[in-house]
Amino acid sequence: MQPRSGLFRRLQRGGGQLLYNLWEDRSLLPVLRSMTYRGTVSGGIFLLLVTVLLGGCSSDPQYLVVEPPLVPFEELFVLEDTIRLDPSVIIGRISFMDTDPEGNLLITDSIGDSVFLFSPTGEHIRTYDPLKCLIGRDEFNPWNSLFMSEGKIITTQLSYGAVVFNPDGSCFSTVLSTPVPFWNSCAHNDSLFFYTPVAMASSDASLVVYSSKLVKLQDIPVKPTVFRELNDGRLAARGRSIACFDDGPYFAYQESVDAMPAYAKAELTLQRPIFFVDRPRDLPQNWSRDQQREEWMKYPSLYGVFALTRQTRMVAHYRLWDRWRPAGLDNQSFIVGIGVVSNAGQFPPRSTITTVVPIAAGHGYMYDREEHERLPDGELGNPLIIKYRFVQPENTDD
Repeated sequence: MQPRSGLFRRLQRGGGQLLYNLWEDRSLLPVLRSMTYRGTVSGGIFLLLVTVLLGGCSSDPQYLVVEPPLVPFEELFVLEDTIRLDPSVIIGRISFMDTDPEGNLLITDSIGDSVFLFSPTGEHIRTYDPLKCLIGRDEFNPWNSLFMSEGKIITTQLSYGAVVFNPDGSCFSTVLSTPVPFWNSCAHNDSLFFYTPVAMASSDASLVVYSSKLVKLQDIPVKPTVFRELNDGRLAARGRSIACFDDGPYFAYQESVDAMPAYAKAELTLQRPIFFVDRPRDLPQNWSRDQQREEWMKYPSLYGVFALTRQTRMVAHYRLWDRWRPAGLDNQSFIVGIGVVSNAGQFPPRSTITTVVPIAAGHGYMYDREEHERLPDGELGNPLIIKYRFVQPENTDD
């Protein structure tokens, strides 16, 4: 399908105005030209159809785009527990965390270069040592670690290499190098899906699929980013540009407002939270890195894509404009904007702005990583894990 420049659709509701170029594709979402937000939330959700171009598809599915109401954090998430990790194991920094249906915690420590398994209440179960499986390797720096099917886990190294462990901690499979590093990855059943920003900026962008035996299975063609400079070396939270669901992986770029399905769907609701602002252009190649960084920080960027449930995606953004900073917070406080959407349309989308920064999500829960706990003897203990239960919105929207 060829683009038709100059074809715009004007939508107006509750004082808000949207100029929408139906054929201009930017990360699968319409380009927001101008909008007055006052009255939009109270007026409800605005709806429009957007033609989404997915790599390799002969027909272009029409997806529904909604502006989810902005609600208090407590309407979506309820504090469930504060988890204190077993002090017999010292955690330097939790750089990545995954959870399984039982609530066990798989933690990657980027300072200790270690991978730990904890129970839902924080008891240490097992430490995984990739070097026992990588004969001849004297160093392994785990990037992220994920639960796979049948109790197996995989840990990957940014600069190539991966190890899959059996449930008892023994070696299942290893690979010393791959064509590209596993920068962003998610596991679904017995397969691993991953991509790198460099590969996704090329015309033959694709997700790569590996089996638990670490054998390459296939490439899944996807729509490449049009912001190549922006995505060159600028990542979301570690490994969090992709998440796996029952209907397959969803991925996003730095400029994405929502995550995109790797497999084209007949129907899908995409979100456009009120706090999101489209970037007008890519970062100019001839700018210095400092100039590029300054431009990068002017607009919201992807923080991460999370599988809140197997059918519910949570997409977080940071670098929000100051107008969205909650009252009473200083400019140094880190805030994220979160949008929650059902992949299957089971409930209406919602969004919120919060200082709770997700480190992991899964099986109906979201987790926040706090600072190291100060122990009674004055020493520092392990980081605290704060667990929140997701409250599914009710279908009360008109």
